[in-house]
Amino acid sequence: MLIRVLVVDPEKTVADAAAMLLEARGYTTRAVYNARDAIMLATDFKPHALVSDARLPGKDGIELAAWFADNMPTCKVVLISFNPSVRFRAEEAKRRGHIAAFISKKEDLGELLSFLSAICPER
Repeated sequence: MLIRVLVVDPEKTVADAAAMLLEARGYTTRAVYNARDAIMLATDFKPHALVSDARLPGKDGIELAAWFADNMPTCKVVLISFNPSVRFRAEEAKRRGHIAAFISKKEDLGELLSFLSAICPER
């Protein structure tokens, strides 16, 4: 089974690079740069996992995670951020069941791959 991962980051180069690296690891990916486009694409792409920056223009990553929890509850959400102040809000979102994990962008790709493997074990 091919695991579909939607990557959302306001920095185009970051989103595109993450998607490309995940593709190289066997995931099917799409990259977008804001929550609105993520929601529009998700209805057709039907991702198994969402990897999103916590800070996005318009609706932020935590609000996006809540949308996914309400509308696509089988999609596992991983929030990422350089900003450590986001961790408190992310932990609250995790308690509510909106996200599966929060990782720092300072971590290497291995950390993200570990989380994806854990939340999408059928891969």
